[in-house]
Amino acid sequence: MGQFAAHVSRELGVSLPQDYAGFMDTHGSKLSEDPVQKESWIGGLGSSHFVIGTTLAFRSRLANFRTQNVVIGYVGIKTIVVNKAYEEIDEYLVLDTRDGTV
Repeated sequence: MGQFAAHVSRELGVSLPQDYAGFMDTHGSKLSEDPVQKESWIGGLGSSHFVIGTTLAFRSRLANFRTQNVVIGYVGIKTIVVNKAYEEIDEYLVLDTRDGTV
């Protein structure tokens, strides 16, 4: 198990898919700690600090946020219609650690 996968396992209690964990071990230091405000060389993907911190924040605020889900990035602002009114929401990229789907 690589450094990133071991750190995530300790902090979040999940095992990451090997391909994502390997990518983060190799390239994670080049990613932004705040992909919402600051772009990195791969737009939207966040560093290990972003992944752990944002996942913990989602878990604490959303009762239905599954334990096996890990927030890995930020997609951007999306406009939706709620009660016939336009609302802007932030859209995040979530990895399902069970099967590696995004």
